[in-house]
Amino acid sequence: MHKEKYTLHHGFSVFVIENFIKLPKKIYDKAYLTQDAKTERLLLSGKHILSSDFEIHPFIVVDENDKVVSRCLLTYYPDDEKGYVGFYESIDSESASAMLFCGVEKKAIEDGKKSLIGPIDASFWIKYRLKINHFEKLYTGEPYNKEYYLNLWKKAGYAISNYYSSNQGKIPTYYDVDAKCINRYNHVINAGYTFKNPTKESFLDNLEEIYELLIKLYSDFPGFKFVELKQFTELFSSLQLVLNFEMVTLAYKNEKLAGFFINVPNFGNATFGRITLSKIMHILKTKKKPKEYVLLYMGVDEGHFGLGGAFAEMAKRYLQEHSQHYIGALILDGKVTNNYYSTMIYDKYRYALLEKKIDI
Repeated sequence: MHKEKYTLHHGFSVFVIENFIKLPKKIYDKAYLTQDAKTERLLLSGKHILSSDFEIHPFIVVDENDKVVSRCLLTYYPDDEKGYVGFYESIDSESASAMLFCGVEKKAIEDGKKSLIGPIDASFWIKYRLKINHFEKLYTGEPYNKEYYLNLWKKAGYAISNYYSSNQGKIPTYYDVDAKCINRYNHVINAGYTFKNPTKESFLDNLEEIYELLIKLYSDFPGFKFVELKQFTELFSSLQLVLNFEMVTLAYKNEKLAGFFINVPNFGNATFGRITLSKIMHILKTKKKPKEYVLLYMGVDEGHFGLGGAFAEMAKRYLQEHSQHYIGALILDGKVTNNYYSTMIYDKYRYALLEKKIDI
């Protein structure tokens, strides 16, 4: 029986870069392709808005015909003993994937790193986490990958360090009641909070307010790295193109932002990769009449007890009025937001972050 021979390459040669970018289209059907080739090319050329924050090392594995079969990107941050493994893609071959992971590990050990964490695509702000169940469909903002990836990471010696969940919720009805959320909504209304929706004109100013709070709130999340306001704005300003502002809520107390709740229509994978005419038509149609919302980002500043529950109650009322499903997206296990309106949840998508100690 013929045994496939593989070869590892790393560095910034044209061969490595072009094959690195080429692989996802070989792995996924069009309906499941979430690659952002433009972002990958900017990173590999050192021209991404975040490129000054880190050092990257691309790796690929090719077969005996020089066809790419596995890839990943190793990222280092200054004064950080961890290495971050991301942009991982591979055919279902333990030997090819093992060669890739071994090459990355050897490099990280040589460079004095003590552990490897992934998947993190260069930055917490770009994409991270591994999907580990429900591969039949994907939703906007979801990290999507092949079902066999978890096994390949585990075979390489990685163990799950953190779990995340996305809650699939039914269309709310009048009979769906969460007394705690209702009480907290009433509490914040009576306590003098005001709620606003951004507008096209105010969005960039609102984004600056959100940045200041989000940096504070997310700083203890696994893989978090600080970014400047200019970087944050460039990364997220395009979000306004897909938002329905009536489902973006900003809460203020004494004219200071106390919390935010950002939700987007579920466009599937239409917002990923190169924008085509058919994607634009799909986005416009979905934005006009969403069947489902992705509850994407929530943040509540310290000292504002009950505001998260109030946000959940407001979303429930909106979804009920418009007869829409929802997905409460990418919640770190243990966070209280996992429990809002739990009786409406009928399924869970699961994700993981993995780590391997290499200083043994």
